[in-house]
Parts: sequence; structure tokens; C-alpha cells
Amino acid sequence: MVVPIRLMSRGPRKVNESGAMEPTAPRDSGSALQAPPSQAELFWAVLVIGTTCFGGAMTGFIEKVFVHDKAWVSGEEFFVSVEMARVMPGPNAVNLIVLLAKRLGGASGAALAFVAIISPAIAANCLMGELISRLTYSPAFSNIIVGFGAAAVGLAAGGSVSIVRSSLGGFVPILIAGAAFVAVAILHLNVLAALLIFGLPTVLGYLYMARRRAA
Repeated sequence: MVVPIRLMSRGPRKVNESGAMEPTAPRDSGSALQAPPSQAELFWAVLVIGTTCFGGAMTGFIEKVFVHDKAWVSGEEFFVSVEMARVMPGPNAVNLIVLLAKRLGGASGAALAFVAIISPAIAANCLMGELISRLTYSPAFSNIIVGFGAAAVGLAAGGSVSIVRSSLGGFVPILIAGAAFVAVAILHLNVLAALLIFGLPTVLGYLYMARRRAA
């Protein structure tokens, strides 16, 4: 589903010498953002995310850590990053982590975060690949895989609730998101085509409205 991009006023943010953003903008709740984390703190936080969360629930968990628990970025900045991550090639969660880490720690922070987020997945895939190759014909193992599939659907649905609530603010975004969902999920429209059909006009529309408000 294509989520319409919202052009939001994020307030002034200073960039330090490493390319990281300084915490000068308020959070959505009105309180100040925390200071950007150290490279080690950022790496550890992302490594924990990559180790303890997976599937569609990752975006919601990343929001919880970066926006609510650590207060490193504002809610508005987070959702702008989410929308950018969804239109970039590659896994959404990895794209999102790299964008947020670049904002907080510059290029080096983005590189460390990339290693931290993919390392647990690589290790888990190697382990699962070995198990599958050895236990493919085991009925018990087949039932376990089916259970994993059901759990993954639930995690994706649960992690998407907060994202959907924050992204679909207003009748027009809901209408566009609903139309995109029907086109892709029911009519089987190509995702790239749906992005061009629903996403591009939305971006142009919001740019036009932003310019009118600024005039």
C-alpha cells in the first residue's frame, strides 16, 4: 500500500561537521529531543532491534525506540523517513534504519547501523537454512514453519497500527491509501505502477498546497 507523503514543518535542525543533525527541534509532545547518541550507543540500539524484532513489526518497534524511548528524532521526522524508506529499493526496515542513523550520526553512523541491522538477519538465515535443509521432511518442523507464518502476519499487523494511525490523518490520505490497497491487493496492480498512479499525484498535490500556504 502506498502511503501519501506529507510535507511537514519540522523546525530548524543544525548539521554538525559529521553530517549528523543537532537536537534543536521539539518532539511532537512539545519536549526537547535528546542529544544524538554516540556511535556505540546507536550501534547497540540498532543491534538490539535487529536481534529482537523481525518482519512487518520492525517499523513500529523502530518508532518506539527512536521516537518514544530514546527521543532521538521527532515523530514528524520519523514518518518522513518512513515514507522515504518505502519508495527506496530494498527492505523498508533497513532503509529506515540507515536514514535515521544518517540523520543522527552521519555517514559513519549509517554504516554502523547497516551492519548492526543486517548481522542478526544473516546469522538467523544461515541457521534457518541449515535447519530447513536437514528437517524439510519432518511433519513437526513443517507445523512449526506454518506457526511462524501465522505469527509473522500478526506481528506485521500489530506493528502497522501506530504507523497507519499517524500516516492517515485526514479524508484524502485515507481515500488514497484505500484505493492503493484495493488496486494492489485485490486488482493485483503492479506495485511500481501503483506508486506512480497514487504516489506521484499525491506528492505534486502536497507540493502545490504547501506553496499556496507559503504564498
